Amino acid sequence: MFTIRSRVGWYIGILCCVLGRTSPALAIQTHGPPEGLYAHQIAHLGFLVAMVYIYLRTRKRNGDGWRWIRLSFVFFAVWNLNTFITHGVSAALDPAQFQGRIGGLPQYFVAHSSMDLYFFFGKMDHLLCIPAGLCLGLGLRKMYRETQRTSSENDF
Repeated sequence: MFTIRSRVGWYIGILCCVLGRTSPALAIQTHGPPEGLYAHQIAHLGFLVAMVYIYLRTRKRNGDGWRWIRLSFVFFAVWNLNTFITHGVSAALDPAQFQGRIGGLPQYFVAHSSMDLYFFFGKMDHLLCIPAGLCLGLGLRKMYRETQRTSSENDF
């Protein structure tokens, strides 16, 4: 039988093993020039328009769940705008700015201008996308719990 202390020890041990044995994720998706990038950019614009539209359609809805869901629409819209701009900037970058290699991928990026810095920080788009997903999940959970509460109140 495990005590709480022994479980915490196991969790810390597993966490150290996972974090201590890192390797490149190789999580890059490329698009063939130029049609792949065009189609991808059009998809970002379509998603951006959809998020703005659905935000405007739901702005009069009440409840904590809807508040969280609308916040997710804002995060997704800002994420799409940022990613659209970052893809455009990346198409104009000089390949010599990517130096070193980890496998077949560049290891370093050398920034020479403010647009290069925007590209560098814009690639951290998960800082917008993950909160968007969390807000959506929280909103859906709140709405689910509200419906469960009202349905149990209606039971005789």
